[in-house]
Amino acid sequence: MFQNNGNLFIPKSVDLESLTDSEKERNHIAFILSKIVFKNLRKKGDGYGFIQLQSKEMEKMIGRNYAKTINLLFTKGIIHRSGRDYSVEKKRARAYRIAPEIAESGLKAFKVSDRILRRKINKISKEAQKLREKRARQKYGDMFDKKKFEKEYKWTAEESIRRMTIDDKAEEEIKNRKPTKMDKGNETYWNQCKDLLEEDGGFTPYVSPSSGRLFYIGCSFFKEVRKHFLLDGEETIEIDLACSQPFLAASLYPSYPEAKKEKEKFLKFVRNDFYKELQKVSDFGQNRDDFKKTCYRDIFFGSAEMMKFTELGKLVEEKFPILHDIIYKIKKNNPNPPQENKKKKKKGNIYFANKLQEKEADCIFTSVGELKKLDIPCITVHDSIIVKKKDRKVTEEILMRIIKGKTGEYPQFKIG
Repeated sequence: MFQNNGNLFIPKSVDLESLTDSEKERNHIAFILSKIVFKNLRKKGDGYGFIQLQSKEMEKMIGRNYAKTINLLFTKGIIHRSGRDYSVEKKRARAYRIAPEIAESGLKAFKVSDRILRRKINKISKEAQKLREKRARQKYGDMFDKKKFEKEYKWTAEESIRRMTIDDKAEEEIKNRKPTKMDKGNETYWNQCKDLLEEDGGFTPYVSPSSGRLFYIGCSFFKEVRKHFLLDGEETIEIDLACSQPFLAASLYPSYPEAKKEKEKFLKFVRNDFYKELQKVSDFGQNRDDFKKTCYRDIFFGSAEMMKFTELGKLVEEKFPILHDIIYKIKKNNPNPPQENKKKKKKGNIYFANKLQEKEADCIFTSVGELKKLDIPCITVHDSIIVKKKDRKVTEEILMRIIKGKTGEYPQFKIG
């Protein structure tokens, strides 16, 4: 459910007091609207798409008033319905959407006052978290120990977020940003994120059980907007671990002489921008960003077979045979297991990428622990940390010391 700290999120232009005098009915209306909003966001939609709602599931949450509440919203023009039924798991479900002119108003928080409904929502959230972790264990086997950094996750996703705002220039960045194939509804997205932040809400923080990465409102913004983050009202700077995945992969090298020699060559590529350097010795006619995506597809997330038979896999084998052999064996010995209720197993190889991300999370959140002791608020974005500009030097020193201790090599940073 799209909720945090007892809040649901509903369209800003919806005036619940004008719809009903009953506090209980307002809670039911907010639940239905937030359900539609949340399902749309999960589909990466623009807020206008039709979403299926199963009657039995909704009645379980808010009782038989579900149909009455839906009809009220439909009559008032707040929601539309598709006019036809959809089959969902052999059940019947109607499809609804927020009216576009209502969806465009952005979001506001609604505090759930109905204790029974709040209890049900919290129960669903906990069950969903347990289910995600169960599926992750089935897919990936051994899990990242989240308890190791429980205080650091909380410091980032709760304490630091409360001290975070965004300056006035960020909205222009979103509106003027050149859309990519992945972008949908930039302006709507901006309104949603801004409203959630102002209402002290946000996406319920989630830690990946397989990699230790933290997902929350802080890492949900475009990079162009993150430079406008403020902490305690002060300007910030983003310290990014340069070429993080290749850099972390270098720690896999053994210590015998030939491996040390190849590692020096590999690290030279990494420090000069791994993707640009590898591109120079290849025949790929791609720009740097597209070539990086190819590297992620064929090397970091690719299967063992892709390491052997793709053009890029063969190039890495030619330039760095020892590392190539190490990565190939890791992937060969740890293939993706069959997915639950699916005959075909997922393509690529998740295990190797997760192992690199585990090391990344270990480095980043050990550093966050040091910053917490100094009361330095920080926003993490996987392999980068956003801090106040005045805290840049001490943050870099902490990152440098901790990453060197865990990988054996000094990292390089990109400052944004």
